[in-house]
Amino acid sequence: MRVRPELSQATSEVMQLVTAIVGYSRGPEEVLEIAGLLWPRLCVHHGHTHIRLMLLGKHGYNSIYVELG
Repeated sequence: MRVRPELSQATSEVMQLVTAIVGYSRGPEEVLEIAGLLWPRLCVHHGHTHIRLMLLGKHGYNSIYVELG
């Protein structure tokens, strides 16, 4: 897994935090578990090759694109 900054819309600090979470975790489930604790309004879009973490709800602001695989 890796964070794709060019497909994300978040501050560099948030991107660094999510990148650290992705690097630490053993899989997408653990990323979602940790992110859900940090951002209670987290919404997740599951694509075929990625997940998009929408940190503040369903709108596109503060969203992080995480490529799976």
